[in-house]
Amino acid sequence: MKTSDEAATLLQARIADVVQCHADEAERDRRLSPPVVSALADAGLFRMGLPADLGGLEVSPLTFYRAIEAVAALDGSAGWCAFIGASSAFGGAFLSNEAAEEIYGRDSRVITGGSVAPVAKALVRDSGYVVSGRWPYASGCQHSSWLFGACHVIDGDRVRLTPAGEPEVRLACVPAGSVTILEDTWDVSGLAGTGSHDFTIDGVYVPEGYALPFGPGMVRGKHYQGALYHFPLVGLLRLPTSAVALGIAQGAVQACMQLVQSKPAVIGTGVLRDQPLIQARMADAVALVNSGREWLHAVLERTWEVTARGPCRRTSAPSCYSPR
Repeated sequence: MKTSDEAATLLQARIADVVQCHADEAERDRRLSPPVVSALADAGLFRMGLPADLGGLEVSPLTFYRAIEAVAALDGSAGWCAFIGASSAFGGAFLSNEAAEEIYGRDSRVITGGSVAPVAKALVRDSGYVVSGRWPYASGCQHSSWLFGACHVIDGDRVRLTPAGEPEVRLACVPAGSVTILEDTWDVSGLAGTGSHDFTIDGVYVPEGYALPFGPGMVRGKHYQGALYHFPLVGLLRLPTSAVALGIAQGAVQACMQLVQSKPAVIGTGVLRDQPLIQARMADAVALVNSGREWLHAVLERTWEVTARGPCRRTSAPSCYSPR
């Protein structure tokens, strides 16, 4: 596995100029620009969580967070989409081995995304499901090769229940050609460039192996037996938003640092950098971002050390899913 500092520095250096050049364009078009998507894919951002035997980088969680933060510091929307594409790839662990190989093992530039809101239906049919519905907030959907949507499983005329008595939810994964993206549903003031539009699927058949169960008891496939895939899932699928937030904050600090070097003071003489109040406020901002980063990274490192020593067990890590 690559070290955190080396990976983050390498990834940032390879994409910085492209991301910054197209940031305003992404904001205007409400989606990442194709050159930015290509740069992220070429740098391996979307393959950080994939196992090595499927052509992935299989980086440590800290490397993953550092790389996402580095991109978000350049442009928040690019950082968010990098997080979505990289995190959604962890879902391959719970597809059938054949599905994971087809989706992630054949194309080194594949990008996946979708929505985990269980707002649609998967009708049981012939060793699979017929999926229909509309999902919101599918960040990066316009550049994704495959999209997943969470569905309640309908068996006959009723919702199928899990052994625990809860409604069964599956994430149906379908190729982008089977999806309709509703391009006028994402008009916001922040992270506009993420292209988080709604999408629909209408009566598409999804084989059993391409509809992963979503909940406790998820079983990892044969390609996903490394230590990374025993790390608590919440730390791979949801909490990387903290890295995006840190990156945006770091980018804001850097922009302010540059601004105060030459902007004249409204009260007094000289430029803003010479004003004691500005110096104090900038020091507060730097301390806040740095302390947040140090705390987050310390937690990640401690959790990773525990995970790397052996499989998670319910008695010590109740948020972990049981490995195969």
